[in-house]
Amino acid sequence: MATYSELSKKYALRIRFAITNDGFNRLQEVSTSKFRDSTTFDVLKQIRNEINNLVYEKTQKPLSDSDKKKIYEHISQELRLPSYKYLSERAIVKAASNDDLTDLIDAINDILGG
Repeated sequence: MATYSELSKKYALRIRFAITNDGFNRLQEVSTSKFRDSTTFDVLKQIRNEINNLVYEKTQKPLSDSDKKKIYEHISQELRLPSYKYLSERAIVKAASNDDLTDLIDAINDILGG
């Protein structure tokens, strides 16, 4: 398995690429409806699933929650977010299941603003 830093750089690059492909930019606010149908949202869910399926090379056991948290923290650092809370698994799962995309939209707006 790659290091947390290597993984987070790849994930952050995918997120930035999706944001660009969706046409999100610093001059606009991202609305809930536009975000719900965006590639960015799909990429965030894919990344969440990939992180949840990561295993340790030697034991083939799933990553611990604390190691997953470290990866999310590294991704947030790569995206220059004030904290990892926006990309936490809980935030993504909540947004996907409850259609409450406020935190994720705030994260995208922070990325665009930063």
